[in-house]
Amino acid sequence: MASKPIPDPKQPNSVIDIPVTIDLKSYFNEADAEVDQEFKGEETPCEGLRYRYLFKRSPFDISGIGNKINLSFVGEYQIDLGYCAKCIMDNCIFPVVKGRCGIGEPMRKIKIGYSSSISLLSNYKLKSVTTLSQLIPIDRCKLTVLNLDATDKLIGYIRPPLTDLGKMVDQKIDSFDLKLKVNSFWKQLSTEMPLGSYGYLSLNPKSIGVGPLNMTGSDLDFSMALLAKPVIRTKSKPTPPISLPSLTAYNAGNGFRVILDLFISYDTLSKYVGAEVNGTVMKVNKRTFVINKVEIEGLGNEKIVVKVDFGGTRQGIMYLVGTPAYQSLTSQFTIPDLTFDVKTKSLLFKMARWLFNDKISNAIKEGVKYDFTPLIESSRLDLQKELNHDFGGGVSSKGHVSDLNLQEIFPAKDNIILRVLSEGSLKIEMK
Repeated sequence: MASKPIPDPKQPNSVIDIPVTIDLKSYFNEADAEVDQEFKGEETPCEGLRYRYLFKRSPFDISGIGNKINLSFVGEYQIDLGYCAKCIMDNCIFPVVKGRCGIGEPMRKIKIGYSSSISLLSNYKLKSVTTLSQLIPIDRCKLTVLNLDATDKLIGYIRPPLTDLGKMVDQKIDSFDLKLKVNSFWKQLSTEMPLGSYGYLSLNPKSIGVGPLNMTGSDLDFSMALLAKPVIRTKSKPTPPISLPSLTAYNAGNGFRVILDLFISYDTLSKYVGAEVNGTVMKVNKRTFVINKVEIEGLGNEKIVVKVDFGGTRQGIMYLVGTPAYQSLTSQFTIPDLTFDVKTKSLLFKMARWLFNDKISNAIKEGVKYDFTPLIESSRLDLQKELNHDFGGGVSSKGHVSDLNLQEIFPAKDNIILRVLSEGSLKIEMK
């Protein structure tokens, strides 16, 4: 019989969730350090309003929700004002009316806040738009003697440098480039990974999308959706990696769907089947037929051989040939077309026609049935354990295998191959 190759699996798409956390605190701190924490200013015309002010600010407090970041701090200020009604020859001819706040007393306070919207572009760069959203006096400076609220004057003085601080935040955030880290991560995901006793896991990534951004404090959290065609093989079969694609829209998936080939030796299958059928005794036309031992062998094509060592009234070895099948309703391995091979049939016809009795052939056919459910469940648990794996380089996986569904059976020469569809969830974490 001509040997037939085992076809490559038709792999369905899987969406693998990759949670990512980026701590932006250092970028905010850099922006904070670029702008002075103390502002001074004065204007001292001879005639009209004169002022001198000092403003001090604290470092940022950072909070966020969704893709919005709130930066806030408290500023303290003091202001010294004077008013001259009329000057002649640079001399005030009227007594200067004076007023001050925060001098010789606790400095007055003002609450300042920024709102920043964060987005991740297709080229893996962060983009932020920061605006000065809050300038709220906590302690106003009202000077009755001048009939003036100096707080509004102060806000006018400090607004330009505070606006520059928001621009500095945008510059620092825009300088963050995620591509270098993701590219290294992508190369690792594109490389065949050892998977314990199972062999090798090839994720075969095709594209990558980014989900909604969410701020928690200074941490930016988001998920990347990796569209892949993962395959697990017992033998190494690396494929050339593709270059990192641009980010696409996020498509939420239902976890992974991995094609997995389980290799079961015929010795193992013979052991399973023999435990059920070896020692079976039957009476056929007043003769005795005993199944001493059943062995299953492969021919390297679609059919397998069942070798039956029998005793009783007659002794010998008979061979039956058939095509294995899988009954999904009962989870059973069966050989529904099992029949005597040509040479066995010829010899039995000459020597002992009674061995053709349907009772014998049906008993053998029933005996070689096997329920793969325990084996597949054991494989599910083993695979789940292997999917919780540290690949090194800051990349690790967390997996849960919810089900293994047997799709096809391929009888090779040395093994019977169970091609199963593994379904579950898989997360790839990178640090």
